[in-house]
Amino acid sequence: SNWLLEQARQAPVFRNAAYMTCSHNWIDTDVFTVADSSALRKELHLQDKKLMLSVAAIWEERKGLDTLLWIARRLQPEERLILIGSIPPDTQLPEQVLHIPRVDREELAQYYSMADVFLQPSLEETFGKVTAEAISCGTPVVCYDSTANPEIVGPGCGAVVPALDKNAMLEQARQILLRGKSEYRNPCREFALAQFDKTKLFDQ
Repeated sequence: SNWLLEQARQAPVFRNAAYMTCSHNWIDTDVFTVADSSALRKELHLQDKKLMLSVAAIWEERKGLDTLLWIARRLQPEERLILIGSIPPDTQLPEQVLHIPRVDREELAQYYSMADVFLQPSLEETFGKVTAEAISCGTPVVCYDSTANPEIVGPGCGAVVPALDKNAMLEQARQILLRGKSEYRNPCREFALAQFDKTKLFDQ
């Protein structure tokens, strides 16, 4: 990320570097693409629900689990939060949270496509690959204004809110739900193809 590039420029080891540039991390935009997820919605009995999604390999405090639990306790009856990834065994999840411990890449792409909005509550991201994957699947993102998060959410791809402002994250997510995902789908996909496509970045 450009954020990480700026951090590197401040390191003594790179102080006399003649040339430094950012080449973004890449994603497979053929796998992470806009897909018909109506069958998955039906399988999970979520046809009439407004879906927020968040993904991490391992959920812990620094990844923003506390933010997500705070939001989950304030969901409306028609709202659901899908949480993908391993969570601490003693975590008490509100009933409006659907926890999926593990999925493969193809299944993950289906969940991204199914969600109406993706929440990125982490404060510490050197890139934020799950954010880019969600955007590539046409799903808008709400993230904190911290580290590399903001540069991954392009114009028309969601919202950036002040770090640790849980109210703002929930409010912006609901604004996206109100507008509807269709307003964001094309800008998200176009931004992902322009910024994160694997072939373009391999060439770079």
